[in-house]
Amino acid sequence: MALPPIEIDPVKAMLRAAAQGDIGTLRACLAMGVDVNCRDRRGLTPLHMAARKGRVLAIEFLVERGADVNAARQRAANADTPLYQCLKYRQEEAVRALVAKGSDTRSTLPGGWNSWKYASAVGLWVLAPFLEQSARILARQAEEKNRLLIQGARERWMADQTERQNPTRLSPREWLRRDASNRQRVEQQGAKRAESITPAHGLLGRLLSTIRRFGNS
Repeated sequence: MALPPIEIDPVKAMLRAAAQGDIGTLRACLAMGVDVNCRDRRGLTPLHMAARKGRVLAIEFLVERGADVNAARQRAANADTPLYQCLKYRQEEAVRALVAKGSDTRSTLPGGWNSWKYASAVGLWVLAPFLEQSARILARQAEEKNRLLIQGARERWMADQTERQNPTRLSPREWLRRDASNRQRVEQQGAKRAESITPAHGLLGRLLSTIRRFGNS
């Protein structure tokens, strides 16, 4: 007697494969159209599952295929990210892999726990300075990005004001176009002057030849 086919939920299969570090099954689930950021009933994504088990290769595989490295856990009281899953389960190498892939070490848990304080609380003291330094670097990068955005907005505003006050102000491309047109006009005028001089030289030559002819006669 043939056994009935077993129905396998592809989302559950992907979450299980992430926890086991099964790259082949992850690739097959993605090929079937499973969302790389799908969630289980607890709000955990495949990246959460790979992080809590320390599956570094699975973490890299999922992030390279669009997994949200800063996805917060949903439908749960504890809104943690894959980074905090690594810290909770003391997965040191997975923490470093997530930070290398762009995990935001500035994020905090409810209650004000940041990543380096949480690392110290769970006994991963060696990671606390690394996470704190990473958070400082991200903060400086964010400040520099905001400064450049503000500076760019100010420059655009000043250029707009200048254009309104001086409507004839030319862009570099327009200036080059007009400069080339001016050079062409000058060259054409010079050519016309040369054409007007050449007949005079020809007339003078004919007069001299006529004088010489009469002188010889």
